[in-house]
Amino acid sequence: MIMALMGLEAIPALAAGASAGTAAGTAATISTAQMVAMAASALGTVASIGSSLNQSKSQSDYYSYNAQVAEANAAAARTSAELDAERTREAGLRLLATQRAQYGASGVTLEGTPTDVILGTAEEIELDAQSILRKGLIQSQQYTSKAALDQISAEAASDTAGINATKSLLTGLGNTYKIATYRA
Repeated sequence: MIMALMGLEAIPALAAGASAGTAAGTAATISTAQMVAMAASALGTVASIGSSLNQSKSQSDYYSYNAQVAEANAAAARTSAELDAERTREAGLRLLATQRAQYGASGVTLEGTPTDVILGTAEEIELDAQSILRKGLIQSQQYTSKAALDQISAEAASDTAGINATKSLLTGLGNTYKIATYRA
């Protein structure tokens, strides 16, 4: 099969024709050295194709893995932000309870200014929680964008595999042809 891919299936026929052609003086001859060089060129081409395919697969796997890691980081950023926002709200509720208790212990009614202070504190707590969620969302989106770029790179590496293998094959065929047609 390799011989067929490289256009070398005709080597035995060429060698046989070379013997008969020499007697007739019409056919081209291929020396043993040329046949060995053509076989070596074919093997080198096969190795080059295999190397190209392996390299492209490795690059594709690398980028695919990085895309998966980035997606996991995006999910972790969202989850972490949600937990941090929840902790901020819980701490805020404890602060509000403490404020109410202190107002009550000092005999102040929860009307007017004390209510305004408590409402202001509650607003600040919620703004802090929303800020934490927003930062987590931004970080998550950055990871998601990186994952998308890594996936594009993985697909490009896969696409490159065929191109590089074809390039190696054509180069090998060209080299084999040069060897076969070389006349000393």
